[in-house]
Amino acid sequence: MNISSIGNKSVALLFLMSIVLLDYGCVTETTTYSKARKVESSEEVLPDPTPIAEPIATLEPTAAAVASATATPEPTATPTPMATPEPTATPTPTPINAITVSTIEVSNIGQSSFDVVISFSGDENENASVYVNYCSETASAGCNPLLGNSASMAAGSGAYSAFVEGLVSGQVYNVEISATDVDGVIIGFATTSVDLIDPPVCEEGYIEVVADAAVDQTDNFCVAKYEMKNVGSVAIAEAAGLPWVNVSKTMAVSYCSALGANYHLITNNEWMAIARSIEGVANNWSSGNINRGHSDNSPAALLAADEDGQGCANTEQLCTTNWDEQKRTHLLSNGEVIWDLAGNAREWVNWAPTRVNSGAVWLELNAQTPSTAMPAKTFMSEDVGLTMADGIGAYIPGTTTGISAIRGGHFSLLNETGIYTLDLSLSAAAWASNLGFRCSYNPTVVGLPVSRFSIVPISASIYSGGNVTATVKAVDRFGATVTSYQGDVTLVISGPATGGGLVNIVNGEGSLTLIGTAAGQVILSLDDTEGSGLDVASTSEFTVKAVCTAGSAVGVECSGGYKYAAGKVVAMVNQSTGSNYGGTGILAGATNANDGSLNVAALNGDGQTHPAHSVCQNLVLDGFSDWYLPAVNELLAIKAVSSIASTFTLSQYYMSSTEIDASNAKLVSVNNLFASDAAIAKGGATYNPMTSRYVRCVRKY
Repeated sequence: MNISSIGNKSVALLFLMSIVLLDYGCVTETTTYSKARKVESSEEVLPDPTPIAEPIATLEPTAAAVASATATPEPTATPTPMATPEPTATPTPTPINAITVSTIEVSNIGQSSFDVVISFSGDENENASVYVNYCSETASAGCNPLLGNSASMAAGSGAYSAFVEGLVSGQVYNVEISATDVDGVIIGFATTSVDLIDPPVCEEGYIEVVADAAVDQTDNFCVAKYEMKNVGSVAIAEAAGLPWVNVSKTMAVSYCSALGANYHLITNNEWMAIARSIEGVANNWSSGNINRGHSDNSPAALLAADEDGQGCANTEQLCTTNWDEQKRTHLLSNGEVIWDLAGNAREWVNWAPTRVNSGAVWLELNAQTPSTAMPAKTFMSEDVGLTMADGIGAYIPGTTTGISAIRGGHFSLLNETGIYTLDLSLSAAAWASNLGFRCSYNPTVVGLPVSRFSIVPISASIYSGGNVTATVKAVDRFGATVTSYQGDVTLVISGPATGGGLVNIVNGEGSLTLIGTAAGQVILSLDDTEGSGLDVASTSEFTVKAVCTAGSAVGVECSGGYKYAAGKVVAMVNQSTGSNYGGTGILAGATNANDGSLNVAALNGDGQTHPAHSVCQNLVLDGFSDWYLPAVNELLAIKAVSSIASTFTLSQYYMSSTEIDASNAKLVSVNNLFASDAAIAKGGATYNPMTSRYVRCVRKY
């Protein structure tokens, strides 16, 4: 084979292949950019080149072709470079006020600290500096958090969080979340408040219960966590030991009072505040039932308490779940735990109501008709649709006299046991082997913040045209006056009295003088017109009574009693059920039969003791102190007014101030069929059933 021929053929072949490749679009940089641009702008894309149908024939190159192929090629022109594009502008950062806070949550509130978390969106640059600002509203009313303290919040996944500590216990803190953008502009966009937990104020064995105005318990109080135990004849609140039973109500009152100032047998208002608190906590319920404590008579005995986590202690129940019908503990709304309010031992409360009915059968509590003496708030559950089957307990009115209330039920009472159980079947002197008690007290804690304004109840009587002082105090949550408080609150009057308005509270107390304008009921309330932010729910009522006039009808109530004659009234109740005339053997000279006031000097001047006369002379009633023992004919005049006579005790004689002689005095039977008047021996200075009789005093207006 001719080697040179082969080489010439190869050169020619390479030349032809280069032409083919150029036809197939082996692209330059300019071509590539152009096609890409067309695609991006959705222009028509160039079609693919037509493929070669036949293979290329082998050709003998001519001399000219060889020369052309082997010649040094002319250099190609350098492509014109593309223009540098304008730089793209940096995106404007999302402004800080684009952050949207969806929630702000405060948790783990303690005595001096709390956690705060905000959920947010909109901080796309993740460059926000977020802070929680806070200041004490209690220490400085209306404080501005941005001017107070600040803590940096740590960024997380969709949230910022911070732990704030070193605060003052028992105070309310205003809290505001703020953010700083790249320009240093502070923007506040979420606010709340935090009420820190106060330090424990109740003594060991006692827990704090929150006030409930709906049951007339206006102040917080401390109550024994457990039924009282007998430790060396002292009532102690502790878990160990069995309840102190076989105690009468009178003894229970004494044992509680002996513990110190402000200690007392638990009141019914306090019991109801606890029961209502328990009713409102979901943890005490399961499947529509509230746990009723040790009440199934298994074991048939009183039990000691235990740690709070052992609510079924000694009941022969497993308590494998959080709830059990025999569970002996209940959780209060403030997180405190109380033992055996229902079951174990039934308990005395310091309340002696007039029962709404009588009988020895257990009844549904909420099915009873409330009365003035027993309104619903004194014994019924908040949800009046609850029944014995729901675990709230039952009611037994009883038939005895001298009753006092017993609550909670006991270990063998079964379904009648519950937190609202009310037993009125025993007298205050009774005792039983399953009947115990529980003490409570009102602590005096120095330094607690002001919680509310309180109107001091008006006990003095006021008559039309007369005046009375209304006092308002700034008190802490236990009702103690906060003597450091200075401020104002408005006293509002509804009814026939004047004198309301702004009360200036100095050293925790302020007062106004009210004037009665006519007979009727007056209701006092408060209005926070000065923006103190304190609770102003306190109210008080009093009655303005009528003053007797010449036009007042006989039998009406006025001037301290019932008008029975022109210028004279008689007291509306008995002043004594057994007093002697006294001074036997001595004629005092009190012989006036028409006007007992004219016998006063004689009875005061004979040097003898006259008990019935002294009862009236020392009487202060409805603000009046000019009472005297009526003469015999004054009692007969009272007897003639049937509406007044009906208020006297049937089949009893009443002592007059009229002497018969040195040994005897006059009596009158006002409300019976006996003789209108009779004689009785004067007797001595002390009670004698043979010579002592009832007393009702009179006065002039």
